[in-house]
Amino acid sequence: MKHLVLILVLACAACGERAEPPVSVREHVELMNAHAALLAQAGDLSGAIALARRVVMLVEQELGPKDPNLAVACANLAGFLAAAGRGFEADAWARRAEKAGR
Repeated sequence: MKHLVLILVLACAACGERAEPPVSVREHVELMNAHAALLAQAGDLSGAIALARRVVMLVEQELGPKDPNLAVACANLAGFLAAAGRGFEADAWARRAEKAGR
């Protein structure tokens, strides 16, 4: 990991940009959830839904099905779907969120 950060720093130094160390998967998930919420608040429900789906996939793949972030991600997706008038899908994701939270 240190080598990757060093390579990124050197590559960005060559192009005059400053590199930040990579964020953890959990931090990335939190940022993506916040971004999806902002999209929904701005009225872009389709964008929020698409991003929330990616968050669910990321949590499942990188953190696993037992991670508490999965319940949050599923609940967020359910809320965005409900706001978009897609109640049937929203109910299914809400049930999945409840199941993941156990």
